[in-house]
Amino acid sequence: MNSGFSEADSLVRGIKKALRGVGWLNSLESYNSEQLERWRRSMGVNGSLKTAAETNPWIRAHCDKLLACLPGIQGDLAQLASQLGLHLE
Repeated sequence: MNSGFSEADSLVRGIKKALRGVGWLNSLESYNSEQLERWRRSMGVNGSLKTAAETNPWIRAHCDKLLACLPGIQGDLAQLASQLGLHLE
């Protein structure tokens, strides 16, 4: 899934709660925390890719630079990594 769509969906849900007066501050703080964690993970700040025995040598050599290049989030990101012989940690 494109991260922009996911972020927009989460933000809309938070704004709806805020407009209804139902935990508006908690909703927006939760949105902020979720998005920061997603971006930190996808940029390799919180989390990393690990190689396996069958990982291609070129991918193994560039593993530390690939996480930010994979166009996915959450489960999609793990699936994309596995196609390269990597696993998300």
